Amino acid sequence: MLVNSNDWDAHFAYDLDPGIIDRIKILSTYREYEVKQNRGKLDGTASEGTPDLRPRAHIPFLANKLGVSADALYLWCLRLATDRFYEIITDTADPTVNRLQYEVRYWTTRQRIRFKADTSQALVNAMSIAAAIRNGEKRYTMPELTPEVLARHLKDLQFLGLDKSGKKLMYEMKADWEEHGRPGTHFYQGFREIRWESVQLALEAHTNGSHYGSKTPSEAIKEIMGKLVMRDGFRVSTGMSYVIEDWNNTRFALGDVQETADTLRATLSETQSDRLCDRSIQASMDWINDPDYSPDRAEELRPDMD
Repeated sequence: MLVNSNDWDAHFAYDLDPGIIDRIKILSTYREYEVKQNRGKLDGTASEGTPDLRPRAHIPFLANKLGVSADALYLWCLRLATDRFYEIITDTADPTVNRLQYEVRYWTTRQRIRFKADTSQALVNAMSIAAAIRNGEKRYTMPELTPEVLARHLKDLQFLGLDKSGKKLMYEMKADWEEHGRPGTHFYQGFREIRWESVQLALEAHTNGSHYGSKTPSEAIKEIMGKLVMRDGFRVSTGMSYVIEDWNNTRFALGDVQETADTLRATLSETQSDRLCDRSIQASMDWINDPDYSPDRAEELRPDMD
């Protein structure tokens, strides 16, 4: 089942059988900011001159320009999809490979809207990349998960995600994400989807928890993670077994994390790198208090490094 949705309630899937969830593929159109960017790539295509790339306006435009009905466009797309499906299921080039299963898994990891498992893994991956980048020349190690370690990683995530010194890096990370086919667990997905206000609430929960009450480390981590909210309304899983699993998945790939962090940091100017790696500096985050701020406009409103 394919669902095209710009805004959807993730709770609909909570009580579904896992077998059904695996067969639901959530699709979405581009964000407004991305639509504006994509308009620059239309020269020479049938879409050149469209008033709006979103389907409600774009499909009638195409139908009129090509001299066909909107139904004909839909049928043509279905024809292409059917041809592709038939090509896959009749592919016997390598009998040891289930091509249909391979293709489903390949495209499932590239959906624009993700289920909770991928979302939480992407967020942990984003934390580790942020911490590794901000370590500068010092080798990054990802300790066992404790409330203090989690808070340190969230601070690094927040700084890279909001401070002016990290704006260029966001574009570099996005390019890496797109180059790899927009996988749902990519670290950029964590930066892209998090609601930054919730990160601040999570850090405040850690600060308050260290002064009041006598929570166990597990309870403290659960409270911190429970404050994190993604842009589509998802709350990250707070079950310790899931959090630790995501954390350990990233720890097993520390070599890749370090290499990627070094490559990304090398794209910065010396001034940008020095500021980004200085943990004594407070992030320049006043811009999210702009009355016109919304998560999907962060790329527009975030200030550049002087």
